[in-house]
Amino acid sequence: MKHVSRISLIMLLALMLAATTLMATGCSKEEPAEEPAVEEPAEEPTEEPAEEPAVAEGEEVLEGACTSCHDVTRIYLQTEMTDWNNVIATMETAHGAVLTDEEKTQIAAFLESRNPSEGETLIQGKCTTCHDVSKIFSQPSGTNWEGVLDTMIDVHGAVLTEEEQAAVLGYLENR
Repeated sequence: MKHVSRISLIMLLALMLAATTLMATGCSKEEPAEEPAVEEPAEEPTEEPAEEPAVAEGEEVLEGACTSCHDVTRIYLQTEMTDWNNVIATMETAHGAVLTDEEKTQIAAFLESRNPSEGETLIQGKCTTCHDVSKIFSQPSGTNWEGVLDTMIDVHGAVLTEEEQAAVLGYLENR
């Protein structure tokens, strides 16, 4: 959009210059001097901008720094309203995390831009109505999530369609 505006502005200025020149010189019978051609700026490619470096590198930094103490489930199942800069500051002051300013920016940018999976969204919306997500991320590796989900539905009355169950299981089994 800026490119089109710039070209329009250049064309308008060229027309104004030509009109001013014509008015100043009048309409004489003399052969008009050849005006130098106005060089149009090279057209910039219209590709989508690449992902910001902080966002692109944030997942890698998170995987290296944060998952040494936390399963990603604990991180990813936070609410959408999480203040990631505050969480990162707490990890530094209360738990001794050591991150550069750039790493903190990258992690926060990644987490703020991240779109949760359908399974994460369902867990956040349905499972947390009865218990805290810590119940989920505190489960040991290899937990029989299908059995847990069956118990939640059959015994505790959780309401999930078959598609929702598949999404939740897909997330929990691959976390």
